Amino acid sequence: MSWKHPFKSYKSMHEFVSGGRSPRLDGRKYTSAFRLFLRDDHIEICNHSLKLAKLYPDDTLEFVATTDQVWNAGNSLAMNMIKLLPIDFQNFDTGRYKVVHESAKATLPSLGGYTTEECSARHSAWLQLRKAAQEYFQGLILNIKTGEVTNPKDMTPITNESKRKQWLAGLKSFRLRLRAMARVGVFDAQKDNAPRYSPYFSTNDLHTLAEAIMSGEVSEDTARMLRFKTSEWTARKYTSYGEAVVGVFENTVKSNSRTLRTHVGVISLKD
Repeated sequence: MSWKHPFKSYKSMHEFVSGGRSPRLDGRKYTSAFRLFLRDDHIEICNHSLKLAKLYPDDTLEFVATTDQVWNAGNSLAMNMIKLLPIDFQNFDTGRYKVVHESAKATLPSLGGYTTEECSARHSAWLQLRKAAQEYFQGLILNIKTGEVTNPKDMTPITNESKRKQWLAGLKSFRLRLRAMARVGVFDAQKDNAPRYSPYFSTNDLHTLAEAIMSGEVSEDTARMLRFKTSEWTARKYTSYGEAVVGVFENTVKSNSRTLRTHVGVISLKD
């Protein structure tokens, strides 16, 4: 079966998986990204080693992976999911994806001569379509034939106003203190020990940074962490190593704003 024709039903996927040598034990490889396993009441869909979803005989698909797992596998899912099922994963924010069924895409205006107006209209329609689509969450269930979501969930976060004010005040204070440290050369003396390439901010690192921002204080440990996350490569873009450390901080806050605020209770998701 060609990847240009994704499975449109449980029946077609079941026929494919059943043709494997050992569909229950070893499953059957569909593409380099997906392996399918035959279970008693469903087909288990794995993206590499990640147990992503279950497809049931009534054509309903249940996603079982956590949001963090989907984020970690995001590049693979964004490129390959549409090759397996008529479903597209669209990233729209750090760690967040919209699940778009191909039936929704059919409503987009067609392109004729690819004029600026046509492209602009299609792009606007696509943004509206993605906005209306369901954001991914663990336990999301949809029908792969119709795209109907069985258990829609509002993923708009709830804001704790008192903690939001504390966050904004702490962020302002943290920025001022970090920039003051950079100006007086606190970080420059240690630039020779900088890693060559930028290390990854782990969940624990982000949690530590979020708590530091809430306090408004740049502790020795927090300053050390930011310095260790600032690579030689990044520092080349700035006039001083201290400015590079500040830049890493600002970029981290911008790209992980939702995660940071969630860690310290500024925002939370509805049950």
